[in-house]
Amino acid sequence: MVASLVINLYYRVTFIEYLVSQARLLSKDKYSIKHAAIRGNTDNAMSVDTADFAEPLPGHMQYISAYRLLLCRPSDRLTVPEHVVHPPQPDALQTSLIESWKAAEPGEESRIRLGKLLKELTHIINEKYGGYGENGTKRFYVDIFGSVSWGGNTGHSGDVDLTVLDRELLHGYAPKYWRRPPDESAQNPVDYRRDYIPPPIEGLPGVYDTYNMQDTLVAAGFEHVETVAAASTPINKFVYQNLQCDLNVNDLGGWYNSSLLLHYCNLSPYVLRPMIHALKLWASSHNLNDPSGTKGPATMSSFCLTLMVIAYLQHIGQLPNLQENINVPEIIRPEDTSEHDVVWVSWGKDQGVKAHVGFNSQPIADWAPHDPDLTAADAIRGFFDYFSLHGISLYGDSFDRQTHIVSILQGGIVPRAKEYGQEVREAQQRRVTLMNLGVPLDRIKRSDEMIKQERLAEEARMGKGDKGIQPKNWGERKLVVQDPLLWMKNCAGMMSRDGLERWWATVDNTNRFIKLRGASFTLQDLLML
Repeated sequence: MVASLVINLYYRVTFIEYLVSQARLLSKDKYSIKHAAIRGNTDNAMSVDTADFAEPLPGHMQYISAYRLLLCRPSDRLTVPEHVVHPPQPDALQTSLIESWKAAEPGEESRIRLGKLLKELTHIINEKYGGYGENGTKRFYVDIFGSVSWGGNTGHSGDVDLTVLDRELLHGYAPKYWRRPPDESAQNPVDYRRDYIPPPIEGLPGVYDTYNMQDTLVAAGFEHVETVAAASTPINKFVYQNLQCDLNVNDLGGWYNSSLLLHYCNLSPYVLRPMIHALKLWASSHNLNDPSGTKGPATMSSFCLTLMVIAYLQHIGQLPNLQENINVPEIIRPEDTSEHDVVWVSWGKDQGVKAHVGFNSQPIADWAPHDPDLTAADAIRGFFDYFSLHGISLYGDSFDRQTHIVSILQGGIVPRAKEYGQEVREAQQRRVTLMNLGVPLDRIKRSDEMIKQERLAEEARMGKGDKGIQPKNWGERKLVVQDPLLWMKNCAGMMSRDGLERWWATVDNTNRFIKLRGASFTLQDLLML
């Protein structure tokens, strides 16, 4: 059974048109999704031809793809009202950051080049791996996700994230394809090694074999092809017309997350979008955007920073929670695929990871931003004040690393289930107590292990993390930024201790400098601290 994976989308054809389009697809295309649901208002439909930049995706994919939806409307950078650029009360930061954001608009040539890349890769993969069906239908489509797909590119060079969508595996790395059965735990220590490369999965096309795909890219003439197979999401890196590209196969977490980010950006085009732009430039200029640690201590990813920006705006009432109405299912067997709005990711692991991909495209009917006149510049000032270790925000509160986590899934800034370090302190105190009572060390170790396993088993019942259960490792991290789809994942979890402390120190310094310079502070000042 194919679950209803289509999100209640902001840009879509009317429901009647949608049913007609699905009927046409079903009548001629054996790979079409069998049924799909669109929830919510379907008025004010938009129909824009994007064929010059990217061929339409079939069925539900067209209405989830952030990149296709981005192309369906004029760029927000091209429609900025004059009062947003030059507010009635002159603000050097506001004017400079909006002008920088507008200047980062990709040109038509860039989009045509991306469209050509998508078309060529889609053809190459279908031709090589038997994806062409009757009447020229295709099983595989290549799409863009990440910053480029939702309009978060800053104008600086960066990787283009690509994924191969497979119309026969809409759930991604579903349990039936796992290398290790759902009810079997890892027995071999090699499974936990970072350099572990799992074997290809029997019965799947060669496109799912990263090394096979590497050979295909080389044979097709792509340059500097490099395989990264020892990763939770295996990729092939290559260069196409000076574009640095990362390609995964049907690992759908980033693809769905990009759609979620796009919908938040569409709700706040002149605050959220330029705010993300400025903070990404800030992070880059201060070497704070190196999550892999290739240049030193691992710091924060752009995705993690974007989540923090959205969460801050939710916290001050400027953005809604688009996942507020997502129901948390009762515990079911891992191999059960009947749950709606779920896919599985992490093809590089022996077992997949569940991702809850549903969200609403629009806020509830009576929602409105707390301050309709808030500018991106004031939001940036508030962001640094709120996350500074020594600041007090405009709204009289600040982020507390001991008791708070960042979660757009839960609506912004929310409590930890237990304070930072509390479980470690409790475990240490328990060991001391048992040792003082004369309990043998081997019994203490067995007891510790039993408690640990019970604690890990409890995490399966955490849901969104708002009912008193959160992953044990969250309590060992000073910063927790919950992934909105992979609910147990901390997107700041890969930051090193030194990288995190340097990030916070730079936030503190930036906050002090903003206050020192006052109204004369500009975007350039933000980047040149």
